[in-house]
Amino acid sequence: MPPNTADALTVPEGYSQQVVIRWGGPVLPGAPRFDARNQSASAQAKQFGYNCDYTALLDLPYRHGHKVLVVNHEYTSEQIMFYGYDPAGPTREQAEIAWAAHGLTVLVVREDNRSGRLWPVVGDVLNRRSPPAWTAARSTARTSPAPTHTRINSEKQPMTWVARPPLVWFPNHWPTGCGNGPRS
Repeated sequence: MPPNTADALTVPEGYSQQVVIRWGGPVLPGAPRFDARNQSASAQAKQFGYNCDYTALLDLPYRHGHKVLVVNHEYTSEQIMFYGYDPAGPTREQAEIAWAAHGLTVLVVREDNRSGRLWPVVGDVLNRRSPPAWTAARSTARTSPAPTHTRINSEKQPMTWVARPPLVWFPNHWPTGCGNGPRS
């Protein structure tokens, strides 16, 4: 694509774009309709997270016409998320909502064979919303010394960690960071 100054999303000729799901879109059963003025951490835990960093669209070979969308929600922008947000004095509720908007979404999507458009399959048994381990730490965490390596843990700054197995494993497709580069 050549550079341009258009105030629009531009894609190369022969390609198209579509919004599949937005921040706050339902992922799990019971997810309420998104309301930017009436958010809660429990609602966000069932909704699509904020910001899309790593994104993958994987085939589901045993389910014709379906794929899995995997998205890492790396950060939030609270000044955009909350009306009247005060960066010098965020509320506990705002912090918990923002924490819940981080993490990983695993979402089954249905693909239209003719147009290629994708549609979320809300409540599919494979769907997941997994906050990062540091947000789940309130109920399942332990305070180190486990990782004992001094570069990642010290008595002055103990690390909170959560030991749990991977949520979903897609061989040869697991995210390795922002660029999703190959493992060496």
